[in-house]
Amino acid sequence: MQLFKALNNKKEIILFFGGFGAHPSHFLPFIPKHCDALVLHHYAHLDFNPLLETLHSLPKDSKITLIAFSMGVFVARIFLNTYAFKPHKIIAINGTEYGIQKDYGIPPALFRRTYKHFATNGDLALKHFKSNLFSEHLDKAHNFVFLDSNTLCAELAFFMESCATHSTLLVPISWDFAVVSLRDLIFSPQAQNAFWQSTNTKTIPINAPHFAFFDWNL
Repeated sequence: MQLFKALNNKKEIILFFGGFGAHPSHFLPFIPKHCDALVLHHYAHLDFNPLLETLHSLPKDSKITLIAFSMGVFVARIFLNTYAFKPHKIIAINGTEYGIQKDYGIPPALFRRTYKHFATNGDLALKHFKSNLFSEHLDKAHNFVFLDSNTLCAELAFFMESCATHSTLLVPISWDFAVVSLRDLIFSPQAQNAFWQSTNTKTIPINAPHFAFFDWNL
């Protein structure tokens, strides 16, 4: 994974765990002016050392809000289960701790079809993904950066392997709340709601596509 830093000595920091295909350009336009930002993206491993070193270097009074988006909710679960890190707030958006799972995530068969679509159709698959990701906001995201389809295909393979390896939930995470888009075409709202109900986590439904940031303010 890669870590992007936008640190300018502000007390409040938003730590983004981006999802599949995420890039800092997707999140930076939505950061409040009084906040700095850290963005995890482009997943190829689960080595959190660069993030840990950065977090340990921050002033002790920093107020960190962790926002996990889509498959980033799964990655955040691994991080929070592994390290003694307690953010000021923990928020999930359109994802679950399982990531890929038949009842509480994206069904494995559907995820495999997405992988095959990227492997065989490349740029066309990326075009379809963007349409489902942004829906009516697609034109607003014209400046957002996406990596090439081969790289994205490798990232899908990483998520399939990692979710299978970490299929058991270990330590319960106390999320402050979860945002669920009612028109999510990537991560089923029904699966999201089923998971969050099983963990007694408060959910906030919004009328938005999968990429919720045009409709939900940080």
